[in-house]
Amino acid sequence: MAQSDTARATNFFLDGNFAPVSEERDAQDMVVNGEIPKDLTGHFLRVGPNPAHIFNEAAYHTFDGDGMIHAITFNEGGAHYRNRFVQTEGFKLEQAHGGWLYKGMNSMMDPTPSELPSGAPKNKNLANTAFAYHNKTLYALHEPSQPTIIDLPELTTQGATNFDGKLKHPFTAHPKVDHSSGEMMTFGYAFQTPYVSYSVINADGELIHTTPITIQSRYSCMTLR
Repeated sequence: MAQSDTARATNFFLDGNFAPVSEERDAQDMVVNGEIPKDLTGHFLRVGPNPAHIFNEAAYHTFDGDGMIHAITFNEGGAHYRNRFVQTEGFKLEQAHGGWLYKGMNSMMDPTPSELPSGAPKNKNLANTAFAYHNKTLYALHEPSQPTIIDLPELTTQGATNFDGKLKHPFTAHPKVDHSSGEMMTFGYAFQTPYVSYSVINADGELIHTTPITIQSRYSCMTLR
């Protein structure tokens, strides 16, 4: 994405610390100030919005950015950095197209025609909000979408999962894991009934039940005066 002076001046979410990173990199044997304990082994991970293509820079919102993972892997007193885009279906479609296909939340009503190919999802799973780690599986999450499985340590994208067809609702970006039972609790909301659904994934990673939650839509309560 070419970032213009106008965008830097007018859109907070494309400037400074929020400016998009276009390259995927690996940095091995990083310089360490001090000492990393040799028994510290694992990954320090961050996922956040990082747009590869933008429909309208002035209207861009940080929620629109493609998911990018930054990771530092610790092993034997050393540190290895790598960053990767989450290779969601929407991201790969736009990369193949060479430009935007999905306009973003602030531009949904813009009449400019989109060029979504036949069979493409209407909405983009951005996988850009948070992680969940459950049953030795890392999920990149986006509030209205299915969770996306990421393989460690390479950060390769395995793809979105619907838990063998059992997940019938969006999967919150902020599920909770009960460390006593090993179960992961999640929910999703929609504009049609059921407006909220609650699901449980057991310690083995199997979705074991879903419960619709009946709430009253605020739109159904509106009266014209």
